Amino acid sequence: LSGVSLLVEDFRHGFKKDDVLADCLLHLPDIGAIETSLLIAHLAPYGDDDMRRMGCRLTNIRPTALSHLQRYILRLERAAIEARGELQ
Repeated sequence: LSGVSLLVEDFRHGFKKDDVLADCLLHLPDIGAIETSLLIAHLAPYGDDDMRRMGCRLTNIRPTALSHLQRYILRLERAAIEARGELQ
């Protein structure tokens, strides 16, 4: 668990690799807001328009917030496995 992928619809903002998006909030259902900064690690075109896929690393995240995020992702993964009928 080290990052997130974002779709940027209007790329005129001029984001570039290694930029830092400081003081971001990730709002997660049943968890609340998790504060982190995002380091732009990867940029790639997405689709035919001016959209871009932006891979970001989580930085400056508190250990407790990281633990909450990990538990949230585990819940999502478990629900997906159950939905596919792979868990008994």
